[in-house]
Amino acid sequence: MLIVVGTYSEKLGHVAGKGDGLYVLDVDDETLTLKSHRHETTTTTTFFGRPQLGPCSSGRHGLANPTYLVAHEPKDTSDGKVVIYAVDEREDHPGTLRALTLDKRTGELSPLGDEKDIIAADDRQHEGGACCHVMVTPDENYVLAANYLCGSLVVVGRREDGSLNSDDVHYYRLDGTPVKRVDDDVTITYPGPNANRQDRAHAHMVLYSKGSESDSILVPDLGSDCVWSIPYVGPRRKGCGGPLGTPVATGYDPVLAGGGPRHAVLHPDPSVRKVYVAYELTSLVASFGIDEKTGAIISSSVPSYSRPTVCNVLAGTRSDSFYSDASEASASEENEKDFGKSLQHEAKKESVPACSDKETSVAAIRMTPDASHVLVSSRIVNGEGTISALPLLENGDLNPQVPARIRGVLGRTPRDFVVVGLPAVVAACQDTDEIVVLQEGEEAVLLTKDAPTPVCLCVVPT
Repeated sequence: MLIVVGTYSEKLGHVAGKGDGLYVLDVDDETLTLKSHRHETTTTTTFFGRPQLGPCSSGRHGLANPTYLVAHEPKDTSDGKVVIYAVDEREDHPGTLRALTLDKRTGELSPLGDEKDIIAADDRQHEGGACCHVMVTPDENYVLAANYLCGSLVVVGRREDGSLNSDDVHYYRLDGTPVKRVDDDVTITYPGPNANRQDRAHAHMVLYSKGSESDSILVPDLGSDCVWSIPYVGPRRKGCGGPLGTPVATGYDPVLAGGGPRHAVLHPDPSVRKVYVAYELTSLVASFGIDEKTGAIISSSVPSYSRPTVCNVLAGTRSDSFYSDASEASASEENEKDFGKSLQHEAKKESVPACSDKETSVAAIRMTPDASHVLVSSRIVNGEGTISALPLLENGDLNPQVPARIRGVLGRTPRDFVVVGLPAVVAACQDTDEIVVLQEGEEAVLLTKDAPTPVCLCVVPT
């Protein structure tokens, strides 16, 4: 498999970037180690492991901070290339959304489209956008990206070759007009409970959710404590509006106030209508029901609504296993049954003990391939980062009665990780320049330190 790594090259308030754009790693599917390309006899130049398309390697049009990537396989794969969509996170201007091609045979990345097809992530040119997430709609008509700092989305049409259509760009703001949350009929105001972080809308992700009659885009918003449900309309005739409908402020519960939704993942079984939301500021995860017809999060006004189940990702046992039953913990594990207890704060009535973002914060959330666990990474301040495995009940709810299995990742600040086995995990430790591998029952091992300040990982099957 190939893993494309995005890195920070700039020094920003939260990171001292040392990378240079993108790095393509060629990883052996079985051993999960890097393949060597040093002694190849072919005359073809390879780019594996080299910095590409960054400010040092590509100059003015380089990607300074490609912090999220998504791969899209074209219909015609005869040339061995895939399309990669990248966001360039900037704090001094809106940042950009780019389309690239990846030659799987050589590892070379190349811009796709003209210079005009480099899309501004927000239409407010003098405001920092911090574009942070990107996805492609299943109908392949649009690419969507979320802007953290300015709380907005950009939706861009795709051409048949995968390039971005600069003549088909739409911008949506989440805090343009006062909106009431559907779950408690209260108007969203700022600042939120965590005044330092919840000063306005902060869109952190775009997630496509299919329904039997229509589909929705789910947007975790750290600023409002909501997960917005936005109807996906798709292509419309010119002058009839954009591809998205009116945002609805769903996915709120008083227990989660001040939590700051960051990322979410859907249960892969279409019969289990659940979405799992990771709360950056409190280290909680909550499961919400999904409407079968629309793909939106079910609101409290609907008869089928049930309150979310909630777990703290650090309420568990330190382990080298994601799957082992907590009751079978080894003697050494018995000493760490309450691994994250010192980071948890006393809960209010009917609440789950939460953590403070001054001590730890969650980052990425994924599902295990068998859909038995939700995996969540934690960035513990001045400490080794972790990935927690939260068990699920048969109906898809979180199981708060079973402690999480918590695994160390060697380095600090595991900003992103990908699941590549049953389950094997590759994690990007942003602040220690490490990409590590965690296999079931084994300690974490270093994959490479040659992609400095790694922030996101994108798997491309070979």
